[in-house]
Amino acid sequence: MRKYLWGVVGFIWIWISLGTWAKYPSIKAEGAILIESKTNTILYEKNAHQRLYPASTTKILTALLIEQSLDEKQVITKSQDSVNTVPRDSSHIGLQVGESYTVQEGLYGLMVGSDNFIAHDLAKAAKGSIEAFANWMNEEAKACGALNTHFTNPHGYHDSNHYTTAYDLGKIAQKAFANEKVVKLAGTSDYTFHVKNNNRTLEIYNKNKILREGTPYYNKNVVAAKTGYHSDAKQALVAKAVYGEMELIAVVMKTDSPDQYQDMNKLFKYGAENFKVRGTKGSYQLTNRTASPWAQDMVSMGMERNWMVDKGQNYQQPIAVSELIYMLNAALNPTNRMTLSQVATLTGQTDLKEGNQLKRVQAAALVRGMCEQEGWLQPIQIINPYIPDIERVSAYEKSNIEFMVKRQLLGNKDVDFRPYEYLTWQEAIVMTSRVLK
Repeated sequence: MRKYLWGVVGFIWIWISLGTWAKYPSIKAEGAILIESKTNTILYEKNAHQRLYPASTTKILTALLIEQSLDEKQVITKSQDSVNTVPRDSSHIGLQVGESYTVQEGLYGLMVGSDNFIAHDLAKAAKGSIEAFANWMNEEAKACGALNTHFTNPHGYHDSNHYTTAYDLGKIAQKAFANEKVVKLAGTSDYTFHVKNNNRTLEIYNKNKILREGTPYYNKNVVAAKTGYHSDAKQALVAKAVYGEMELIAVVMKTDSPDQYQDMNKLFKYGAENFKVRGTKGSYQLTNRTASPWAQDMVSMGMERNWMVDKGQNYQQPIAVSELIYMLNAALNPTNRMTLSQVATLTGQTDLKEGNQLKRVQAAALVRGMCEQEGWLQPIQIINPYIPDIERVSAYEKSNIEFMVKRQLLGNKDVDFRPYEYLTWQEAIVMTSRVLK
């Protein structure tokens, strides 16, 4: 009967655990990032610094530079040069060579209709040549904080030397979507384009489903978005959503349709449900609500005492060894500050690297070794706890686990130890705070 009951309890624990972990979004895109713009905090990232192709999301930066440099009433004419230079299979809204339009109309053609020929002619009007405009784009990208970006054209048609990263595109979008005019352009789903020299009108239909009511991907909180696609880039999407005081910028790159929309909405949901922003202009604070109720107070204490640097961290995710070492040194101030080699010795991992994660059984060896080394032995609080999987560990590992569990050094007393799962941020924080007592 006891065995049966533990089986039921184990199933329930796994179900609860999976529900908890589901808070962290499962993203299909190869590269992605979620940034809270007011506090400039990264809330989620996946391969954020991997070089990928932006396709037409390039036009976010083009729109910003054109809006800042050309008078909106200036007249632009679709040139033969654009037809000769821009690949014929590029996206366009149907303008003919010789037809003219104002810069304002051109910006809508650029962002709503994603017209590559308009991008070409606007860029030449601003800087005289595509090369000069591309150089300007690269300078401005660096000024935004882009670290690994190089643009060769204003529209994003494929060029192996035209690339960026999810992180860089997020930084560019932060600046571009801080511009009210660019937000208005990127938030428009349909537009009537007026050709100036013959009074012809063109109805532009934005294919971006996250902006379109009636689609399963529509998000009413999204105020600006730009799609991108070519066969090498696959689907890309950049968007800004507003939830109360919080402004979220998200990027997903290199995925299949409609995953770009699903990924985007997962990111925004994650940000809206787990974070909150308070404050006034120039003084905003981010509240992180990813910790479990039993860990929240100690996580807040750890943040106040500067045990952690990353305010956007999901506290239910595994902690990297480098972050754990930082936390232990900041909180415990051991006589001999912990180093990677010391952690490797105590955990028995000779090939340990800073980015590695520790399983709970390894963390138990680390903490027991530190406690004995520094004289931090705590009184036993509970006797003979139930420890799932205990039969799979060695006698040495079992003694370390019992040392941890009997002193409640890991976390919630009602949560099983489970030796082979990874140590999470919140468990590391609780562990550290309880060693201090």
